[in-house]
Amino acid sequence: MLIPKTRQLKKSDILPLPLEECLAKTYQLNSGRKPGVSVLTHCLIVGYVARELIRRMPGWLRTSLFPDGSALIAAAHDVGKISPSFPRVSGGVIIKP
Repeated sequence: MLIPKTRQLKKSDILPLPLEECLAKTYQLNSGRKPGVSVLTHCLIVGYVARELIRRMPGWLRTSLFPDGSALIAAAHDVGKISPSFPRVSGGVIIKP
């Protein structure tokens, strides 16, 4: 939701989006910005990839650099994008899939 700059934003102005409409990625085409993947899908992919990369590390490196739960931390890196105010902060672009 775009708010005119002359008006103060109230908490009641910021409505949460359904989880499936919270986008992690968008892409630009000549016809405009298009939806990519949802935050849920993106975070799952990142978590699985992080888990596999960590698993493939030599044991000494894995234990030195990646404590238990590291893949979860990687997976949760975009959790702020489900905040009701994120679309406004990110330029006011809300694209429904």
